[in-house]
Parts: sequence; structure tokens; C-alpha cells
Amino acid sequence: MYSPLSFEKELGIEPGNHELRLPKVISDHMVLQQGKPVPVWGLCQKGAKVTVVFQDQTLETTADGFGSWMVRLAPLTKTFVPQTMTIKASTGEEIVVNDILIGEVWLCSGQSNMEMGIKACYNGDELVKNADHPFLRILTTVNKTSYTPRFDIDRPWDVCTPETAGRGTFGGFCAIGYFFARRLMEEIDAPIGVINSSWGGTPIRSYIPPIGFEKVKGMEGNVYDVKKQRKLYEASLVNTYRKNQEWAEKLKVSVKEGEIMPPPPKPPKYPTPYENCSIYNTQIHPLVPFAIKGFLWYQAEYDVIDRPCAESYYQKMHALVEGWRELWNENLPFYYVQIAPWHYVAIYTHRNEIIDAQTRSLDIPNTGMALAYDTADDLANIHPMDKKPLAVRLANLALKEQYGKNDIKPYFPKIKSVELEGAKAKLTFDNVYDGLTTSDGKTPDCFEVAGSDKVFHPAEAKITSSDAVTISAPEVKNIKYVQFGRGLLDRPNLRNSVGLSANTFTTLDTRLIEGNLAFGKPVTSNYETYLDCGPEYLTDGVIDNGNAWEGTRLGQTATIDLEAPTVCDTIAVYPYSDGLSAQRYTIEISLDGENWERVGLKNNGIPDKPCEEYTFGAKPVRYVRFKILYTNRMRPDEFAENNLCLRTYDSRERSARINEIAVFFRSERNL
Repeated sequence: MYSPLSFEKELGIEPGNHELRLPKVISDHMVLQQGKPVPVWGLCQKGAKVTVVFQDQTLETTADGFGSWMVRLAPLTKTFVPQTMTIKASTGEEIVVNDILIGEVWLCSGQSNMEMGIKACYNGDELVKNADHPFLRILTTVNKTSYTPRFDIDRPWDVCTPETAGRGTFGGFCAIGYFFARRLMEEIDAPIGVINSSWGGTPIRSYIPPIGFEKVKGMEGNVYDVKKQRKLYEASLVNTYRKNQEWAEKLKVSVKEGEIMPPPPKPPKYPTPYENCSIYNTQIHPLVPFAIKGFLWYQAEYDVIDRPCAESYYQKMHALVEGWRELWNENLPFYYVQIAPWHYVAIYTHRNEIIDAQTRSLDIPNTGMALAYDTADDLANIHPMDKKPLAVRLANLALKEQYGKNDIKPYFPKIKSVELEGAKAKLTFDNVYDGLTTSDGKTPDCFEVAGSDKVFHPAEAKITSSDAVTISAPEVKNIKYVQFGRGLLDRPNLRNSVGLSANTFTTLDTRLIEGNLAFGKPVTSNYETYLDCGPEYLTDGVIDNGNAWEGTRLGQTATIDLEAPTVCDTIAVYPYSDGLSAQRYTIEISLDGENWERVGLKNNGIPDKPCEEYTFGAKPVRYVRFKILYTNRMRPDEFAENNLCLRTYDSRERSARINEIAVFFRSERNL
């Protein structure tokens, strides 16, 4: 729907003064989603009556005060026979939309690995040459940004032909969407429409709508930033409008008197594609609420390189999915790709953190993930060249879960349990189907074990039953931790019977095993109110761009209330610095909030490991207090998050069956 600016009259725009118009997502050659109500919307002169005629349905409505109108067609039945839609207004205007099919519609989004076209894949020229599919319809948005939600995109639908499939700066139409659609067409016998709204090298935050940030606790502060930037943009529009009026008058004088024409005013600043909601406003919002079946997502490489924070990415995944579902008012399926390895490890060192966040995001209902590491045959290329296996994996998830194809086996092996047996560890996996195997016929690789020192050693592995692998290493006599596929360039050979790769994991992060992360509640009273943000603005687990924080200045404390006594034996600060700067802090615990015991002290020094742990005798704890005493050369833009973790005591074994309670901190704001 049309999102009017709040100051249109100041710009000389009369609200609701529109010609009859449809958004380009409603255009010739489109596919309408079968089996659910189908919105049709547009603009017209305010107060005008609009009539939509499609098949045997005739619907009428009246344009509101801004000229917006919408009707909803009753659920439609699939057809390969082209249909026609007619839209008439009481103003006498008429629009006819031709060559409409009814079938299945999916929205693809993400960064360059989703944007990458079929011509950029292996045998790309041949793929484009054969991309003649009259019942596959494609639409690609144009990359633009805005501080305000836009009504329309720049391109309409196309029939998939060699010409349209090969059109585009990065190899034509997105390969994931193309191969996904081809796989669906093999199984469900229906027209398919694929919308690609992707932009290479962009962060997840740019695609999240404000409602998404609002729905995830700890991320509400991002909405303030969006509102602030929008107000600044609106003010600059008004200012530019007035300057243009002044310039026009000066131009008349200069032309009349033969003087040199004055330069025009500079246009208002547009946001970068790296700002909150900036891509959503232009490339997702104009598509809402076009009826679709679900979402495909391939993104995260930027977030590995830009500002690695696994907890933040996990929360943003929730904000993205929940936000989009709120906009479409439907629990639509969301399938995504786990990012592949890349050999530029100097700037890709936090990949494990992000892929772990992607794994944890499977706790969002009605989601699924496809693994990519086995498709990355050229580690010098961040874009795996063979997109078909990934698209097929996504399609198989959809076919089983959305289309009832129960004979399809779409799930990758994932760790189910870890049993520590002295010098051996038994790992049991889910989703093995007819049993575990390896891709090369050799013994499983990329397993590691560690003792209490957490120094990992390569492990020998053997498949000991259909769903289990037993591992050991001569250097470790008493195994405490195990991990799999954690090398940044690892491409493990463990597979299930249908050839799907096993997912990486480490028992250092218990959340990947049982997903039982809990949060404490910030109770520190020495926060500073930031404009209209009160204590609810304090983080209890998430930092996004430094805007959510607890522990305001050096020398002040941040206190966490676990809300109930919890038996604990370890506090871990992870990561505890930016990897460059010296730091000094203390950690204290209390049961009553009055009597405190120091259990940790960090004394200067450049950090040389990713996690600092402080272990003490198991005891009930309710409050944890963290105090930064000193930092050296830590500017807000280079100081990484502090993550304070309490691990509950387990008298049997400190292993994968440990709960965690986590809160992030910063030493300074970053606004």
C-alpha cells in the first residue's frame, strides 16, 4: 500500500491526487498464488470507486484520503491458461493486466550469493540458452535505498526466456531461485513465480522492517535510529524543495539577463545499503502484501566480515523472519542457506560464530536450512559456482514440508547427543535415514577432541552404528569437549544415506546442542536515559550496532539478576575484548544482592584467546556484577561485545548438557 509522507503539502503534493496505478509486482506475466486470498492494490484519485474483475470475481472498493485502495480476491485454483484482470476507476481510467498464471510464488532475498545469476554458474551460457520456460515467471527488483517505505519497484514480471533469464549485471536471474523453481516444477506440476530482491555485499539489518526490530526483545533501539534518520531525511526534503524554488527564481533572472546560470541545489542524501531498513524500504515493502508461498534467504557473508557478533545475528534472524511474517500476516515458511567457507580467513575468522547463529535460528518455527560447505569447490571464490545443489536442498525442504511430498528426505545430519567415555566420545546424529557414510569412502574427518585445557587435537573417527561415530585422540586421555568441522576451511566428508552433509558443531557452545540459552535481567540503576529510551532500552542479551548497552562508562558496574538462585560454577566472558586492546575488569557474584564475592579479575594484557573463564566452587548465585576498570585505546567502533555467561553446575560432567545465561556489555556507547 501507498505510504504517504507526512509533509506532502510542504512539497507541493496534494495527498490523494493520483492517476489509476498498479505496483509493478501486479503486471503482465505475473503468477498469482493459488489456494489463499490474493490482494490487489494500487493508487487512484482519493474517493474514486475502483472495480477489479478477475475470472468470475468482481470486487469494488473506494480509494482512501491518500488515494490508496485494495481488494482481496477469494482463493484461486492453479491454471496454465493465461488469464486477464481488469481494473476500472470511476474517473474513467482502466488498466488491463494480461497473461496471468495461477500457481506458486516464492520470494528470494539476500546478498550476492542469492543475487548471482545462472550465467555466472558453471556452464552458464548453456543454462541461459536453455532457460525457455513459459510457465516460469521471474521478477528482479532494482537496487535502491530509501529512508522511507516506497510504493513501487522499477521492474515488472517477465516470462522466463533465454533473453530475460540472462539479463542482469551478475549473470542474469538469480540461480537459486531459478533452480528452486525448476525443482518444484518437476514435482508439483504448477506455474511458478519467483521474485528476486537481493543486493550483493549487504548486511541483514538492511532488510529488516521496523516491526521486526520491535518484535525482538533487545533490538527495539534500532527503531529509534530508523525514525531519527527518517525525520532528518524529511527535513532535508523540505529544505531542498525550498532551495529549488529559490533556485528556479534565480534561474529565471539569469536567463532573462544573460547571466551564468546558478548551480542547482544538491539533492537530499540517500541512505547507504548498510543502514537499518534501507533496502527493506525499497525492495521488500513495495512487494507487501503480494500473495506468496514463502521466503528463500541466502546472506551472512557481510555480517561475518563487517561486525561479527553471533548473538546479534541470531536476534536479527528472528527480527527478519518475524518482521516479514508480520507484514504478510501469515506464518510463511522461511528457508535459508548456511554460508560456505572462504579462504580469506584474515577477514573471515568469525565464520563459525555466524554459522552457529544460523544453526540456532532453526528454533524459529517453520524454517529450514541448507548446508553449503560441500558445494564450495573453489575456496578462493566466496560464491560457490554450482548453485543447483543448494537450490535443490531448499526445494526439497519446501516439497516435504509445504507440498506433502513425504517420500523426499531433505534433512542434513545434526548432532543429537555426546557421550564422554574417558579417552573416547560417542556422537549420535539425527537425520541419518538409512545410516551414516562418507563421501569418499574414507573414515570420517574433521573431528577434534580436547581435555579440560580446551586444547583441541585432531581425532580419529569411526562410524560405529547407523547413527553414531566414536572418536578419540592419543593426546587426550580424558575427553571433555568435542567439535566437528570447526576449521575455517573444513569440508567434512560425513554424510547421511541420501548424501547430505553433517552440520558443524562444538560442545563449547552448548546452545548448538540443546538450544537452552536463558537470559538474566539487567538491573543496574546507573544507566543514562537516551532521548525517549528508558530502562527497557538496556540489553539483556543483544547488542546491535552498539545501541543496546549495559554498563555505561569505565568505572561503573553492570549487574545482572538471574531472577532465581541458580547453581553455577563458571563465569565466561566471551569475547572479552577486540583482540587488540588491553583491558581490566572484575566479576563478582551474590545471592542476596548485598554481599558480594569476587570470582574473576582480568588484569590488562592483550587478549590472546576468544574466551576468558573464571571457575569457582559450585554455589547458588542470583546476581552477577561486571565492572570495567580500565581499557586502552578502545574506541566504540573497535571494541567488541562482552558476553557474560553463567554456566549452571552439573556434578556429573561439564559437557554439552550445561545451560547458559548470557548478557552482552560495552564499555562505551556507539551511536
